[in-house]
Amino acid sequence: MYNLHNRFYSNPEWDSGLHIEVVESKLVVRVPAKILDVCASIQEKITTEFLVAVKATIGKEVVVGSDFYIPRQKATVASVNVEENISGWNAVIHSHPQGMQSFSIVDIESINANNDLSILYEGGSFRVATIRLQKDGLVVLCKTTNIQVVLDRNVLDVDVSNIQQVGYRSCYLHGSEDMFYF
Repeated sequence: MYNLHNRFYSNPEWDSGLHIEVVESKLVVRVPAKILDVCASIQEKITTEFLVAVKATIGKEVVVGSDFYIPRQKATVASVNVEENISGWNAVIHSHPQGMQSFSIVDIESINANNDLSILYEGGSFRVATIRLQKDGLVVLCKTTNIQVVLDRNVLDVDVSNIQQVGYRSCYLHGSEDMFYF
C-alpha cells in the first residue's frame, strides 16, 4: 500500500492535495479491442506519451466503452498536459515509453487521483489500471493488472431474405424426427 499526500512538487498542477491510498485489487477491467487499436495507431505516429479519454462503467466489473476522444495536449517523453476540459469522460488511457510498465508517483497523484479509471498503455498492451474510490478527501486507488481486451461483438441486423433454407424430414435419431438442412 502506498500512502501519498502533498508531496514536494513545485508545479501545483501535479499535486492533487488529496490523501491517496493505493491498494492491490482483483477487479477486472474490460476494454474493447477497438481502443487497443486506437492506442497502437497513435503510438505508431508519435514518439511521446499521449492520453486518450474514454467512458467506463464501474461496478463489480469495470467496462470501458468503445467511444474515445483525443483531447488537445502537449506531450513529452515523460509527461502529458491536457489543454482542455474532458469532464464528460470519466476514464483515461495514457501511454509510457517502452519498458515503463507502471504508474509513476506523479501519475498516481495527478491522472489517477482525478479520474474514475486510469489505464496505462505501454509496448502495445494495457499494463495496469487504477479505479478511483473517493470519500471525504480520501482517495483509494484500486490497482489491478487484470485487464482484458474484448472483441467488439455487435449483433447486426442482416437481411437474410435471399437465403432459402431447404430441409428434409426423413431421418430419425433416437426415435424422434429431426430436421436436417443440406
